[in-house]
Amino acid sequence: MDVFRCPQHALGTAAQPIGTIKDKLLVGKMRLGAKRLTEKRMRDQDDRTTETYLRDYGFSEGMLNQFFRAFYGGIFLERDLRTSSRMFQFTFKMFAEGYATLPANGMQAISNQLADRLPEGAIRLDSPVRAISRQTVTLEPGESIAADAVVMATDSETARRLVPGLGQTEGLCRLVIGIYFAANESPLNEAIIALNSAEDPLLLSVSQSGWALGTAHGTLPAKLLR
Repeated sequence: MDVFRCPQHALGTAAQPIGTIKDKLLVGKMRLGAKRLTEKRMRDQDDRTTETYLRDYGFSEGMLNQFFRAFYGGIFLERDLRTSSRMFQFTFKMFAEGYATLPANGMQAISNQLADRLPEGAIRLDSPVRAISRQTVTLEPGESIAADAVVMATDSETARRLVPGLGQTEGLCRLVIGIYFAANESPLNEAIIALNSAEDPLLLSVSQSGWALGTAHGTLPAKLLR
């Protein structure tokens, strides 16, 4: 519960058995700092793992395990908090400044909105790719598309075919499965996310909107070619 937005829950939040009072004060301090953090300052900072960043900030082991691994496990799709501390700071800043929400017309509305802002012909569908280099995408018929940079996001086998010499990509997958379900009534009395802080959970979280998250491991062949 964000007590900055819902101060009436301040005492209840302080009494919750998640982390220490110091941990909760540190969250408030980090929230205030995140709102002042500029993108330039974020880029200029030394990059660490999120776990190292949080430990250096002073959070307890219990807070890391009961909250940060549980909550950010559903954001980073990994509970070890190996993700860049810059990415953690960016997402934490977004949570501090805005709201997590769902578009009225579903998640597809986000991609539709982005697509509507692009010039006609910028999006190519049903266009098999033959090869990829640092600044060129070659389609199956032989047409080449030049770019300042190329981002590749596909399965590991296809990635190695498109970029020979890419190397080993096994073990990098961060796969998440969303489970949508209906029930006669919700065990939650408000619009919150229930986190699972177990060490190796089958489900990461569940919310009143009727979805849950589970994780598995495989490969994530996403590479930015500069």
